[in-house]
Amino acid sequence: IAIVLVLVVSIVLATYTSFKNSIREAVNVQTRELSAQIVYNYENYINSIIETSNIIQGDVEKYDLDDNESSGQFATFLAEIIHLKSDIMKIGVYEYTTGTCLASSNAEEMGQSLGYDGDDSHWFYEAIADPTVHAFSVPYSEAGSNVYKVNISKQIKLESGGPFAVLKIEISFQNFIELVEKSNLGEGGHISAIDPQYNIVYTSLEQGAAAEEIEVVRRIVLGSHNAAINDHDMTVNVDTLSNTKWRICV
Repeated sequence: IAIVLVLVVSIVLATYTSFKNSIREAVNVQTRELSAQIVYNYENYINSIIETSNIIQGDVEKYDLDDNESSGQFATFLAEIIHLKSDIMKIGVYEYTTGTCLASSNAEEMGQSLGYDGDDSHWFYEAIADPTVHAFSVPYSEAGSNVYKVNISKQIKLESGGPFAVLKIEISFQNFIELVEKSNLGEGGHISAIDPQYNIVYTSLEQGAAAEEIEVVRRIVLGSHNAAINDHDMTVNVDTLSNTKWRICV
């Protein structure tokens, strides 16, 4: 009887361990596939914004932004882009040293200078600090508004071999949320986007759980790992969005 009991217990434990490992591997595969799909959707959308930025950079050299008539024509061109792309809220070009708005889809901003002592100007400094990439801000809303948006900024040349400026494109953050909502995260599934400074760009988690996930991301960097978040054993997969340096955690 003792031998039979030992055999039965051994078989049950072996079967349970095998079943548990199979389930865990299936979850890991599903998580990696879901993460890859979300990253693909995000990068396609971001690439479309960068393509718009490249078109603007190519056309700005045709205009003399020191001339009121020419800068007005360029501002009209920027306004036309917004009519074609509803997710873009505003586009502006700002002088490199003074921050003066040389042209904008919002005519009221033309000729105004930036306030250099506030958070609203971070996009300007980031574009100047690294002229090789597009800088992406974390989502924010202006005072008295519940509309969240993201600034995408890039250092540009106003003419071949000529002076520099900073291009800023403001886009609605709602599109990023909708891309997540279209993904089937499954029961208990979550997603977070975190910037290089570990600020939360977006999360479907509660604030406390999101803070736990950030600590997990600090340890993981990239790839798929098991971790305890909010007292639950979860599989976490971390990927990087190539153009934003944001990390997607699923």
